[in-house]
Amino acid sequence: MPKKKKISKLKASHKNGLILIGLIIFLTLVLVFTKSHLAIKSAQDNKPVVTTKLPTSTPIPSPIQSFPTPTTVLLSPSPTIPTYKYILYKSLDEIHVHPKSTGFAISATLRDGKSWEIITNQDGFKYTWTIDNPNLVKPGYSAGSGCTQGIQPPCPDDHFSFYATQSGQTLIRVNVTKDGETVASTTFPLIIED
Repeated sequence: MPKKKKISKLKASHKNGLILIGLIIFLTLVLVFTKSHLAIKSAQDNKPVVTTKLPTSTPIPSPIQSFPTPTTVLLSPSPTIPTYKYILYKSLDEIHVHPKSTGFAISATLRDGKSWEIITNQDGFKYTWTIDNPNLVKPGYSAGSGCTQGIQPPCPDDHFSFYATQSGQTLIRVNVTKDGETVASTTFPLIIED
């Protein structure tokens, strides 16, 4: 066999091997992330604690070199624990800002507790936003409304904006009520650091 054909076969074989390695790593990551789940434990104060199972390195058979999978899981913000018929899907799980920043806004989308579909008709739902320690933010923080993601008027106050003024930690809370009863609630941890 001529030397050029042998080299081109080796290159094609090497390329196919790299594609196979990439495919194995990708499928392994998909499998690991698919099997990762949220374990919910109830603390003594009956507040749910959510833990995420992180992936571990996955060995690949010899002679292929093994590559560890990432230990940082990049997930979209998780919804609140469905203790009601509805859940609130948060724009962020945790907020990190600097004092005297130019401002920040978050949102909570009301969804069905089973299907996670957005509740498009929110007539009669009332959003109440509070901050546990309002001294950390500039007076005048406010809730705002917007009919986004297919939500029909009247638009709910599903957005909240604020300006951080000093370092510290607190919680921003949102409760959604209908006919005087709470139907969903969640918290946003706010960490303000220099």
